[in-house]
Amino acid sequence: MTTTVTRAEINEATGISKGSPGEKGRLASATAAFAEAGATARDVTADVASRVPVVAATARSAVEQANRTIQASPDDMLTVGTAVSFGFAAGLLLGGAPRPLVVAAMVPVAMMGFTLFDRSSAGRRGTG
Repeated sequence: MTTTVTRAEINEATGISKGSPGEKGRLASATAAFAEAGATARDVTADVASRVPVVAATARSAVEQANRTIQASPDDMLTVGTAVSFGFAAGLLLGGAPRPLVVAAMVPVAMMGFTLFDRSSAGRRGTG
């Protein structure tokens, strides 16, 4: 059940009459607080925006290094790594972990699995 409260009822409960100094002071205080919150949000957004290129470059570098390591790994190591990573991701899923965490845990499975598929299909093409 929804209860509707009017402005007059709020004023009566708080002891504020329309146009009273208490109401004007609270309004000014709330306006100042909203202005300060807006300025803080703007500053944080600008700070985050200035860091995005650095974070993107670092992430790209990490992915490239991981790809080089995976490409240089033998098939046996990739098979075990894929199985262990898949088991970890499945355990997270069954344990009720948040979906984004499960998806992030599947990234190594995809990278190693696709490398194995690529190698096996390249081997079949070379023998035919």
